Amino acid sequence: MLRASTLSLRLRPIFSQCHPVLCRQSSSSLVQTSHTTSPSDTPTPNVKEDSRIDDVHSREKHPVGRPWRAPLTKIILPKKYRRKVTQPLSSTRKRKASNADAVASGESHNEPASSIETTASSENVEVLQSSDVPSSQSSPKRYRRDLLRILGETQCPVEAWCTYRALLAIPRHSIGLKKKRIPFIYLHRLSRLLARTRPKTRLLFLRLFSVLKTIQQAGGKIHLDEWNALISSAGGGWRKTGPEDFKLPLDIFNDMILGKELGGTSSGEERVRNAKRKGVKPDIVTYTTLLAIAARASSVSTIQHATSMLKASGIPPNRITHLTLLRHFTRTKSMSGFQSTLTKMREQGLELGLDGINACIWFFGRSDRVELASKVYRVLRHNAALDPAETGTDLDQTITYLANIHNIVIPDEILPNAVTYIMMIQILAYHGHFCPCLDVFIDMLSAKNTEKMAPLFRDEKGTLQPKNYQSTFPAFRALFLGFFRHAVPPTANLSVRLRALREQTTWTLENLEKLFESFLALPENDEPCRSTLFWIVVAFQKTSGDDLTKLREVWRRLEGRYPWPWADPGHRLSRLRSRLFPSGHVI
Repeated sequence: MLRASTLSLRLRPIFSQCHPVLCRQSSSSLVQTSHTTSPSDTPTPNVKEDSRIDDVHSREKHPVGRPWRAPLTKIILPKKYRRKVTQPLSSTRKRKASNADAVASGESHNEPASSIETTASSENVEVLQSSDVPSSQSSPKRYRRDLLRILGETQCPVEAWCTYRALLAIPRHSIGLKKKRIPFIYLHRLSRLLARTRPKTRLLFLRLFSVLKTIQQAGGKIHLDEWNALISSAGGGWRKTGPEDFKLPLDIFNDMILGKELGGTSSGEERVRNAKRKGVKPDIVTYTTLLAIAARASSVSTIQHATSMLKASGIPPNRITHLTLLRHFTRTKSMSGFQSTLTKMREQGLELGLDGINACIWFFGRSDRVELASKVYRVLRHNAALDPAETGTDLDQTITYLANIHNIVIPDEILPNAVTYIMMIQILAYHGHFCPCLDVFIDMLSAKNTEKMAPLFRDEKGTLQPKNYQSTFPAFRALFLGFFRHAVPPTANLSVRLRALREQTTWTLENLEKLFESFLALPENDEPCRSTLFWIVVAFQKTSGDDLTKLREVWRRLEGRYPWPWADPGHRLSRLRSRLFPSGHVI
């Protein structure tokens, strides 16, 4: 595996012409051992749940408003049932299968309203092999207990979903039940397991909808955090979100506050079937979720609708609400809206936090204010003590300027993370700042990764220590994209070449080849995305002046490291490969 210190030394010849002082920097601070240990290796004790499996009101305690991210606790069967449960099942094995097979096995139960577009039939899902599921030939009651045990212990959403469908397929009369087949505590656990699954897809929304529909039809109560999770899933799952995608989350919101049957607003049902069912009062998480969906839609009318709903509720916005608005103003490049949001946060005493500071850096980068993004990063770099000699009046003036003019207050304890470094590399490379871009790359490889859940290693004394940040493909992708944007090909006219000579541009073929060698020296177990491979080839295409011999050499080396195929036949990489190696040409 290529260590951070090794890659740092490989990059030094590239930028030595910009900062010769950095080449004399000692690399002793980058030396690290290869022994690592993960915090996940530490066993976590099991927490017992309420054993009353048929209690309608049984529920785990959790923060109100949104599902948590911690591992779900297990549900323990009553003692009188434990001796009747069969032996533990084998470990979960999964395989790819079409969702049509999943639907044929009983997924059609409790489907959403007809107006909700069902995309499950066109997606691929993972289903359990039959050997992992308890045999249905045994006693129905024992079969049900085995399935409940799986549903109460599993951390796999696919296994939990298959178990849920199997429980719904059991006839009620065979197990002596009149109403529900699955106790509510198991259904609530399944809903939380689905709500925390990433990425969000339309299939995930349909599954969560089905589980909550089952709870409601059995006479149970959908909790506020489950409503919020369903609203969030309804607005996700699309590559691009448009104004029309805001209608479905809004319909679910109306079902929640009016006490309607789930899906009643979408299907055009105006009356409430159960007059005793009361609506659920939304909280700030609900309105922030709607605001986030509206912000992704990039529609002024949609964001105004979501903002007016929040103001009418009388609930004061929190920090996440303001950061959601920052995302909207970043997309629209609205400096006035961005500044007004930061002013409101400071007046309300809300801290930006590292995620808010990263949002400011990204806004300045998208708004072509690279100097402001560099100022924010300089303060974070000083907090991380990457350059202890960087002190003085100039730094104090930068801190004061950011706080008084832009309302960006950066506490001393906030340090840059991987998102900060990658973001700065992308901004600087996109705008053609080659040497500062490599400076940030070196900072990332020299900094300790002290983020939450970051891997640790033991030093010579056996003490756990954080590792340095490792090189990542997004950083290289940003640099290769910079070469494509700013390199001057040898076939350019004389005026362009003279301008590049006067500016002493460093986006040259020589530096690109050195960067490519560092890229090929990355760990073999990692694979880049197709976009990274594409920008490598087109970067060489521009810097070499479309030299066919050079391009074929680069392509052969890439295929030797990452075997073909990388993409489908119609992808741009496939078309580029066909142009470099016509039919009959040996690769």
